[in-house]
Amino acid sequence: MGREPYYNRTREDSQTYAPAQPTQQQIDAILRPLRPNSLRRYAAGYESWTGAEGMWIRTNYDAENEEAHQTLWNEYVDISQVIGPDSLVLEDEGLFANADIARVLERFPERVTNYSALEDVDWRENTLADFLRMREEAEGQTAGTRENESSLNSDDLCKTYWMYHAACVVTHAFIEDAKAQCGGGVLHVFLDDCGNVVRQMRVDSNEVDNFDGAWSEGSWKDGWVYPGELGPAYLPGGVRGPPYR
Repeated sequence: MGREPYYNRTREDSQTYAPAQPTQQQIDAILRPLRPNSLRRYAAGYESWTGAEGMWIRTNYDAENEEAHQTLWNEYVDISQVIGPDSLVLEDEGLFANADIARVLERFPERVTNYSALEDVDWRENTLADFLRMREEAEGQTAGTRENESSLNSDDLCKTYWMYHAACVVTHAFIEDAKAQCGGGVLHVFLDDCGNVVRQMRVDSNEVDNFDGAWSEGSWKDGWVYPGELGPAYLPGGVRGPPYR
């Protein structure tokens, strides 16, 4: 379960081979319709833009919920500042109505792919390796006994591997969907460098007050010791889930 790195498709022996650079015909017929000129400026970004800044994605545009939309924007963005001036705001009914993360990443794959440098990958994997080594030294756990991790639930995995999960995150998004507009809380989604959901949860505005500042400083990780809903890729059997060896 879960996505593999995009660059795997550039290998000629891949069953889904695609060249690293599209042809002009592919650009005109496929890419430009996916990303209209009105959105291309977000891809170019600013001088300080890294691709890791947060996103606000509105997916519900029911006319009767317009007032609720304005209320959410005021509470989360204007007052709580969950995103900053460089964040990507996706609010276009024709493009994003009822969209999921996969559909958004079809238009903005660089939001997850451009951020992952080799040193970041090394740090992520070293975080997991260091944790496993320390646990073995403390508990005498062997690779064989790790098979039991396949039976752990999402909450247990969050508590045990929260440092590794946090190390996998490259960007995040606040999803304003119908449930959020009906008072259920905005969905906060964290993504890895393959576009997999690492963790997600419904949040009230006071729970993510000044999150843009916390994201910039790295202090957003402090609360990850608490349970959240893991994405399929991080559950047992997922591409980044246990058992780890």
